[in-house]
Amino acid sequence: LESTGPALDRLRTARDDGTIPLLNLPENTADLEEMEEVAARYLESFDDVAVLGIGGSSLGGKALAALTEMPVGRAPLDGPRVHFFDNIDPHNFDQGLRHLDPVRTGFLVISKSGGSAETLSQFLHCVSAVQDILTADQISERFTIITDPGENPLRRLATRFALPVLDHIAGIGGRFAALSNVGLLPALISGVDAAAVRAGAAEVIASALNADKPGDCPAAVGAALSVSLDRVQGVNTTVLMPYIERLAEFGLWYRQLWAESLGKDGHGMTPVRSMGAVDQHSQLQLYLDGPRDKMFTLLFNA
Repeated sequence: LESTGPALDRLRTARDDGTIPLLNLPENTADLEEMEEVAARYLESFDDVAVLGIGGSSLGGKALAALTEMPVGRAPLDGPRVHFFDNIDPHNFDQGLRHLDPVRTGFLVISKSGGSAETLSQFLHCVSAVQDILTADQISERFTIITDPGENPLRRLATRFALPVLDHIAGIGGRFAALSNVGLLPALISGVDAAAVRAGAAEVIASALNADKPGDCPAAVGAALSVSLDRVQGVNTTVLMPYIERLAEFGLWYRQLWAESLGKDGHGMTPVRSMGAVDQHSQLQLYLDGPRDKMFTLLFNA
C-alpha cells in the first residue's frame, strides 16, 4: 500500500499542471451547453438515435445510458430510443437499421482517431442507405460527428457531406472519454444528467488525490489488494459481479478499462464481467470449487 504513494504524487502533479486532462475534466462545465443543445435537437427531432462507434467510442456512453430509469430502447413518448451499433456483423447491423425510419432517425458517429475501420464502414453504409431518401440538407441535419481535431478520414467525410463535427478532447484516450462528449452526449439523449455525472467524477478524483496517506485513498487500497493478490497468491483473474441489471453495460466498460490499461509487459490480471444472480447458475461451481486464482468484486443496491 505504501508503494502507491509515488504514483499518487505523480497523479497530483499531473492534475495540477494539466498533463492528464482527464483529471481536470470533471470540474469543467463550459462544454456542457454545446452538448445540451445537440441533445435537445435530437430529442425534439427523432424517434431513434443510432450511435456508431466501437471500443471507447461506445462502451462508456452505453454504460452511462443504461443508468437511466428507463432502459436503453425506451418508448418514444419518453424520448428517442438510443441504439448502440458497435460491431460490423452484417446480419445484426442490417436488421437493426431495417427497423429505423431514416426520416425520424439521428446518427452520432464517434471515432477518436477518425480512422477506425469498423466505424467508417458503419458510417458509409448508413449514409448510403439514406442518400436515396433524403436531401443533402436533411442528411446534414441527421448526422453529428465526434472525432479528433485535425486531418483524418472521418473528418474528411464529414466535410464531403457537410456534416457538423464536435471535437474529441485532445489528450484523452478513447477508453477514458466517457466524461467527454463521447459518452455524455448519448447519455444526455438517453436522459442522464451530465452535470451530475461530472460532479460525481470530481468527488471520486478528490477523494483519491486529496487523501493524506495511501490508506485513506480507496483507489490506492484497491490497487494494493489487486497487485498483492497477484504477486503473493497467484490471483490472475478479477471478476466484477454486479447484482444490478443497469450495471451490465458498466461491467463491459470496466473490462475494457482494466484490460487495455493494465495488460502490459507480461503483467495484468484478466478481467471478467459476471452478472448476479444469473451467473450463480452458470459460473458459481467454477468460482467456488475451481482454481483459487480469482478476485471477486460484488456490487449491490444500497
